[in-house]
Amino acid sequence: MEQELLTLIKNNIKKYPDMQLQDCVKLLYQHSMGNEHLGLSMDKCLEFLIAEKENIGCNNKCSAYDIISNNSCRFHLLPLDNDKVTLATLSKLFIKSAETLSYDKSSQKEKLITAISLLKNWCLEGRLPFSYAEADSFLTEYIKKGCPAVHHSQIYRDTYHPAYRLIRTDFAKYFSLFVAIDRLLTQKPNVVIAIDGKCGGGKSTLASLLAEIYSANIIHMDDFYLPAELRTPKRLTEIGGNIHYERFTSQVFPVLCKLKNTDYKTTDILNDHYYQIFDCHLMDYTPETATISAKPVTIVEGSYSLRPEFRDAYDLKVFLDLSPEMQKERLLARNGAEAYKNFELKWIPMELRYFEGYHIADISDYIYTA
Repeated sequence: MEQELLTLIKNNIKKYPDMQLQDCVKLLYQHSMGNEHLGLSMDKCLEFLIAEKENIGCNNKCSAYDIISNNSCRFHLLPLDNDKVTLATLSKLFIKSAETLSYDKSSQKEKLITAISLLKNWCLEGRLPFSYAEADSFLTEYIKKGCPAVHHSQIYRDTYHPAYRLIRTDFAKYFSLFVAIDRLLTQKPNVVIAIDGKCGGGKSTLASLLAEIYSANIIHMDDFYLPAELRTPKRLTEIGGNIHYERFTSQVFPVLCKLKNTDYKTTDILNDHYYQIFDCHLMDYTPETATISAKPVTIVEGSYSLRPEFRDAYDLKVFLDLSPEMQKERLLARNGAEAYKNFELKWIPMELRYFEGYHIADISDYIYTA
């Protein structure tokens, strides 16, 4: 924890060299305590956001977001357009983040006090550009007051014009996708999304994240892997041939096209639609079926979801990439060394042939790299 916090402080001072001790305290408070702005309605949050966005000063140091903990970041307003959909999306993600980033105050207060004590020690040891006398006086008094939320220092405000919202880092990473979905939902009642990409790239995680916000349908391409009787040498030499694309085309594709192209709400055109689930561990179909319900967002996630036969069904196409080194690290952690051999020798080469043969990244609307 100590090294993590010291690195956080030093990186911020490097980026914002006029940062004061008070600003370090604010950073540690947000790292430890989460979001101090609670209880705002969506309308009120958006109202404040629009007003603040119109009065932001210039900040040449401003990036899209600054990570402040493992799961939270300061998402800056300055790079954003004044488009109302964009600001409404940020309001929604801010409110959703507040639910998960507002920790139990009593347990987190102890962590904050520990962090403040470390800050004082770093000043004593000369690791930070603040005098120990200043740190001892300011921080001792701060702890006596009960470690309340603090504002940025006046010097920091005058120099950097901070204007941000504290949101989850995973929300920030995919913010452009959230905006695209929200914009489409203002134009049509149903949105269909494909999430393709390399194994270990986070496809299932992103689909779950979107479902958390939109209560979406998730269709897993893993449910459409090829049954054993169809896994002939000829079939497996096809690009993307290890997916049962015929079954997807007959059982799911027509529903997706209807969702994408209709001007009516999902509830008006779709009762629950069922399809079979293939379990590649059992090499057989399960007794259970999966459901496409009447929801405004439907997601197809998994490798091969962007085969040419399926693309007309999608409003948005997403590709997730990652380096070979990170892919190996993630697959080993997730599946173990024995299972990784299969990925290395069989599944990864087949995926790469599919990505390259069908130019999957090139035809995607959004590409995110882990």
